[in-house]
Amino acid sequence: MKAKSELAITKWDETKCGQAVNDMVVVRASVAFVTSGAIDGTFEVEYLLHYPNFDEANPHNSNATYVGFITFSGSIGGQRGSFVLEDKGDYTPAGPVSELKIKPGTGVGGFAGIAGTGRYFAEGEKMVIEIEYSL
Repeated sequence: MKAKSELAITKWDETKCGQAVNDMVVVRASVAFVTSGAIDGTFEVEYLLHYPNFDEANPHNSNATYVGFITFSGSIGGQRGSFVLEDKGDYTPAGPVSELKIKPGTGVGGFAGIAGTGRYFAEGEKMVIEIEYSL
């Protein structure tokens, strides 16, 4: 099964990890997203991001590579519950491109036994998330 929805950021708190070296910065970010529609719920994420050339004046002009773990709580395809996704991606000023993998054994409630993959990305001015899964 496949589901797709728009993704909106509701929280983004970023903290530097150590000192910057030659404009390279590693940060930890606590992030929250919400979706509605085919995927309806909240995504809470802890990211580690590496900015090889960090623009302190305008971070959105920087490129980054990131990894994180996302906890989803909500409903997809009539099922309600939660599960964890592993997130790996790249951010450019054009927006993020992420590859997601549902962590085995993390499904709770209607998502017990869930498996699958997904991605989120910029689509024009909006962010979109797609999850392909089986139960």
